[in-house]
Amino acid sequence: MRSQAHMTLITPEERMSQTADLLQSLERSIRDLRQAAEELRKQIGAGEDADLAGSAKQLGQLEGLIRSY
Repeated sequence: MRSQAHMTLITPEERMSQTADLLQSLERSIRDLRQAAEELRKQIGAGEDADLAGSAKQLGQLEGLIRSY
């Protein structure tokens, strides 16, 4: 018995839509990363006790998401 591979044709319109969705998601991730970094900068600048370990972990996770794109 021979297994048949099923191929799905992705139209240019579908590819453009997927790319647009991916870019929007990437933009949100970058915006979140920037907001987290700005908040951390403000806390440090104000002399507040900043959760550096927690912030570094959060920033690392966001950076990982961005790299996965």
